[in-house]
Amino acid sequence: MWKSLIFVCAAFLLGSEDAFSMEPPASPSPYGNGPDIANVEKTDLSESEKIAITLLEGVLHVAEAKVDASSCADSVGEYPLTVLSDVNFNMFELSVLSLGGSYKLVATPQSEQQIDISDKGIGFFSGMSVGGFVAQAIYNPAANNMISQENAVSIVGKNGIQLDRYHSLFSGIFYNGSEGVNVHEVYGSGLQYVRKVVYPISKYWHRLKIHRGSGRLARTVIVKDLIAGGDKSCRVMVDVSGTNDGLEFFFQSGRLIVTTLNPLAPTPELLEPPFFL
Repeated sequence: MWKSLIFVCAAFLLGSEDAFSMEPPASPSPYGNGPDIANVEKTDLSESEKIAITLLEGVLHVAEAKVDASSCADSVGEYPLTVLSDVNFNMFELSVLSLGGSYKLVATPQSEQQIDISDKGIGFFSGMSVGGFVAQAIYNPAANNMISQENAVSIVGKNGIQLDRYHSLFSGIFYNGSEGVNVHEVYGSGLQYVRKVVYPISKYWHRLKIHRGSGRLARTVIVKDLIAGGDKSCRVMVDVSGTNDGLEFFFQSGRLIVTTLNPLAPTPELLEPPFFL
């Protein structure tokens, strides 16, 4: 059942040749021998990490919608961001600051596998009014795959009148670092499809890297590169650091970054300390 759902979503993400002409990136090398080999058949993602990832994916969708509502060049900037996922106190929220004010998302876990997200009312991102965000993320029992079944957000244009509603579907895979220097790391790769009403508008390549505390600074980087539709090139990324005990508490702050880089541009953030090569 779950594998069938993954294949359906993957086909949906790939779209038709008429809509998207660029081939998606190849699968990560750990999956070269298939999805059922020992080091990728499951992960040890904790509940706090899954919720934090879901919140970060949500705010990235907001940024992608803003890019389409204006342009990537018009959205370029670095926006302060904080994400909290505290299982003990049931506090799951994200806040991003930008021109015009702030925007906040909250998560409501429904089970170990389903996480719902909504916003805390109308907010602002990069000079535009944002609101009506809803999302539902589903993790499989092995926690090595996440499908965001429905991300939706409304963007009010600069004229303050035109309202655009954006939807997205995301499918990503996760795997643990191997025993040794990167045992405290989790990696991810995936694709995201964005549409407005019923019309496909863009497709993004997703990369994720998490380093847990383990006596060092914890850090999380998620990179979304535009590979089809919309602007010719755009990179949307979150880079946050702080605390992640890999168990019950995740509290990190940093930046949401929008640039006009293309997918071939280097991503030094994925190689900087505390990450291991």
